[in-house]
Amino acid sequence: MIIPQTFGLCAMAATALAVIVAIRQGRRSGLTSTDLAILIPSCVVATIVCAHVFDVAVYQRDRLTEDPGLWLRLDQGISLFGGLAGIALVTLVVALARRLQLAVVADVAALATLVGLTVGRLGCALVHDHPGRPTDSIFGVEFPAGTARWLDLDHAGPEPVVLHDVGLEEFLVLVVLTAVAFVLGRRRMNAGKLAALIAIGYAVPRFFLDFLRHPVIEPAYGLVARLTMGQWCSTGLLACGVLGLVRVAATSRRSVLPAATVR
Repeated sequence: MIIPQTFGLCAMAATALAVIVAIRQGRRSGLTSTDLAILIPSCVVATIVCAHVFDVAVYQRDRLTEDPGLWLRLDQGISLFGGLAGIALVTLVVALARRLQLAVVADVAALATLVGLTVGRLGCALVHDHPGRPTDSIFGVEFPAGTARWLDLDHAGPEPVVLHDVGLEEFLVLVVLTAVAFVLGRRRMNAGKLAALIAIGYAVPRFFLDFLRHPVIEPAYGLVARLTMGQWCSTGLLACGVLGLVRVAATSRRSVLPAATVR
């Protein structure tokens, strides 16, 4: 089974690299070894659990009546925004429990998460598990004719069909965003600004990339605006990023690099 193995290897690499980045960035930001020993494993567990719970609650509700045990099978579906929500919750709880400045912890968690997300999307790009709408653009990828029939496309014959590979396209966006984030992370900025910029930098392109997703894979939600769940979540993430920048601007006169621990 090449596809599960490829994606699984990328998922493990994503976790390992995210941990390394969290340790390095955390130490640069003044977090102690104890802080990181609590933060990092908690984020990893929360990512796995929340990503699955969100996926089941949103995308697999029709299966729950016949298979309530689906909640416990963590390998049966994951959702990116569920994982992000879990990381955000852990970041808040750890910062409060350890009496750390939330903005500092958020910067560490955001950069590590971005790295993990980028490598994870590489796995999606390699196995082509996000076929989108038909296209003739240079980013189009040939999918087998069976994929076209699965998506209910008007495509006859055995010839492959050219579709958007949304996982690949998002990976390309994330590579650029990650490079920019590392450059910004080396600059002296107010705590919290990096996390806010990463949130905005991901939310905006993700919102528009979801227009390329096929409705069979990513259905629309909402009676007023027929947006995908990813677009609704991107809107919320964008709002959090903007609010973060506003808060950073309001406290910018206090210090450039606040200490990690509240004194």
